[in-house]
Amino acid sequence: MRLALPLLSLLTLCGCPPPVPSDGGDDGIPNLDNAGNGSFDSASTVPLDGSGFFEFRGSIESATDLDIYNIGPINPGDRIFVDVQAAHPRRLDLVAAIFSSEEFLQYYSDDRANNDFNPLIDFVLRGDPGLYYLGIQQYYQNNATGSYTVTVQITPNAGVPPPAGQVVFLDWDGGQNITIPNVGTFDLPPFDAADLGPYEGQTEQMKDRIEEIVAERYEGYDL
Repeated sequence: MRLALPLLSLLTLCGCPPPVPSDGGDDGIPNLDNAGNGSFDSASTVPLDGSGFFEFRGSIESATDLDIYNIGPINPGDRIFVDVQAAHPRRLDLVAAIFSSEEFLQYYSDDRANNDFNPLIDFVLRGDPGLYYLGIQQYYQNNATGSYTVTVQITPNAGVPPPAGQVVFLDWDGGQNITIPNVGTFDLPPFDAADLGPYEGQTEQMKDRIEEIVAERYEGYDL
């Protein structure tokens, strides 16, 4: 699936030296991105103003460039809005995600629409209070470079929406005519660890581990 590989890349982070924010362009929008913000430990801090707003620039310098930003402490019921705009979206196809301080994925966005490749994040936090992080990189195998602008707005006490039912699919047998909105329709073969590269022969071990992780992440949700 299109979303699986960029998610793996976002979750596999390496340590880097602390970031030093650079100056913005002539329009006054600051550049918070640099070569050192590729991990949670060295994430660039987004200095939100009193209303929870901030706008900044960043750039993708290579196929493996990953930018992590600390968007500060957030509480359940706070609304997180992040608008990512590539300078040349037809060339630079970006993905974005929100993570908790435990590095658990909270929200993921690829294309906001069929004709718009820019990510858009807009949701109300239901998780635990704490620091949260924004991760941005280009879509897997896009292999482009370019700049982007990010608008962040954190609205406190927006109200936690009532619980809504959700179907979680974990089917190792594959399937036909599986439709993913804004991505496409796919026929998926049965899961084989060999398709992931260096994991040939470890299919059963990976299935067991993935099931353990899913059970852990959804504990308390009557899964």
